[in-house]
Amino acid sequence: MASDSTSREPLQKLRSLTIAWSLVVLTATADVAIGAWSHSLALFADSGHLFADAATFGLSVIAAWWACKKQPATGTSRLEAIAALVNGLGLLGISAELLWEGLHRLGEAAPEILSVPMVAMAGFSLVANVINVRLLHGHSHQDLNVQGVFLHLLGDLFSSIGVLLAAIAVWLWHWTWADVAVSLVVALIVGGSAFPLIRRSLHLLKRGNASADLNPIVPAQCICCTPAEIQKLLQPTLEELI
Repeated sequence: MASDSTSREPLQKLRSLTIAWSLVVLTATADVAIGAWSHSLALFADSGHLFADAATFGLSVIAAWWACKKQPATGTSRLEAIAALVNGLGLLGISAELLWEGLHRLGEAAPEILSVPMVAMAGFSLVANVINVRLLHGHSHQDLNVQGVFLHLLGDLFSSIGVLLAAIAVWLWHWTWADVAVSLVVALIVGGSAFPLIRRSLHLLKRGNASADLNPIVPAQCICCTPAEIQKLLQPTLEELI
């Protein structure tokens, strides 16, 4: 039973990643349409980073499909580690884009926004992101590739919450500045989540072992090692991680 569950795990991850990717593309497309109708720059910005997410998700879906084809014995393949690194770099790029866009809007006059369609679209985006986060949460602990996608989705979730709050503020109190403030906060959250993922991806690629297992297997020749030596293998020093 346990072996059957283990053998099905790559297919389950691939299925979850594919569903998440489809929802991201659908939400991004709807953001463009509703953003054009409501004249909401926030929705356009949201669609931009969602499409960027969809592009990096594509790498993760391909990596998961490759893992199913190759059927690695443990952990993820080297391709999955590379996909996770690309996801981390994508998070940094998205964060920089959001910061630039938010600072740029500070000096611009706010356009007239149809807040009701904006609220409806932000609510739909929030629901889609919650579904995606729940889909991938269980896979994100042991798989670096899925962890990269999961961090993207958390950024999307916070972004949709921010857009929803900004839309409500514009709708009820005409606080157009709320849109800029929310975009800056989301940019910092997204950027901060990228660094641990990038560091771990580079570490795995440097060691030539792209296994995402949190507890590496001790080599056979180290069976006679002392506990301190084994602990050093399982928990590398800071110098080894850099």
